[in-house]
Amino acid sequence: MTNPDALLQQALQHHQAGRLKEAESLYREVLQQSPEHAEALHYLGVLAHQVGQHAAALELIDKAIARSTENPYYHLNRGLVLHALGQQDEAINAFQLSLQLKPDCIEAYINLGALLSKQGEYEAALENYQRALRLQPGIAELHNNIANVLRALQRDDEAGKHFQQALALKPDF
Repeated sequence: MTNPDALLQQALQHHQAGRLKEAESLYREVLQQSPEHAEALHYLGVLAHQVGQHAAALELIDKAIARSTENPYYHLNRGLVLHALGQQDEAINAFQLSLQLKPDCIEAYINLGALLSKQGEYEAALENYQRALRLQPGIAELHNNIANVLRALQRDDEAGKHFQQALALKPDF
């Protein structure tokens, strides 16, 4: 019997390389040995989300959270799944919880900003995008998102500066 943590590492390598069937098989093998293995539950949920099985993904990630409530990435990925399921308010709550646990989680700020922008809450979206920008200023897509929100707020001069910054960072953007 192979160590569950060693199996998990193999599964993650397959997952990152896009070999999802191999990854799924190994995640399930980990869970056969350790049914409560939070990381395996989480990553199997992420995989399910990637292949469009959002309800299964939510169930798996919720099980992971029940075993390890303080992992900000579990909540971040739960938010992504909830968004895919059309449960926007719950997704916002999940992203906010991720940020409570890890205040420098750029991905949570960006996803929260995107959701708030879609809901027309441009000021709140801008605030989240700007927090992400302070943490990592070199993301062209983030400058583009900020520019789009600023345009929605009719702050075109500021928007133009962010569009220019996006192009400076990524000329083929």
